[in-house]
Amino acid sequence: MKSNTVLNNQPFKKAQKNRKEKHALYSLLTFVLIICLMQATRSAFLNIQNFFSLNHKISQLKQIHTKSLEENQDLKSQIAEFKSMQGVEDVARNELKMAGKNEVLVLIRDDEAQTLDANKKHKKTEKLKQ
Repeated sequence: MKSNTVLNNQPFKKAQKNRKEKHALYSLLTFVLIICLMQATRSAFLNIQNFFSLNHKISQLKQIHTKSLEENQDLKSQIAEFKSMQGVEDVARNELKMAGKNEVLVLIRDDEAQTLDANKKHKKTEKLKQ
């Protein structure tokens, strides 16, 4: 009888061993799938973050482009103005304080500017005295 029970236990042990191997394999596969799922989630999060970051940069670049186009248009109009003799004359009169033939240039200073200049001169003279 003993040999009969030993023989009967062998298929049971084999089945039990197969179940343990399957369980170990399934556990390993579950672990691998969990890691893959975590990686996919992390990757999706980083892609979404990158998407919003790039959209923000695109909007900033569009604003810069618009401002550059406006500035470019202003510069083109200034170039057209400076190509004419009237434009050159305006620059000479207003920015370089030049006068035309038979003209006298009169400059009127502000009171504040005169006061500041007087204070500077006064401080310089005090330093020289010391």
